[in-house]
Amino acid sequence: KRSSELIRSDSKQVEVITFDELFKKVEMLTALLES
Repeated sequence: KRSSELIRSDSKQVEVITFDELFKKVEMLTALLES
């Protein structure tokens, strides 16, 4: 039980991003680099 609580508190700190959001960030970065 204690370990699952630790995992839960850790996951709050981790920024969870979807693949779509990651792809948009990469697209924006490449657009900035190309300009």
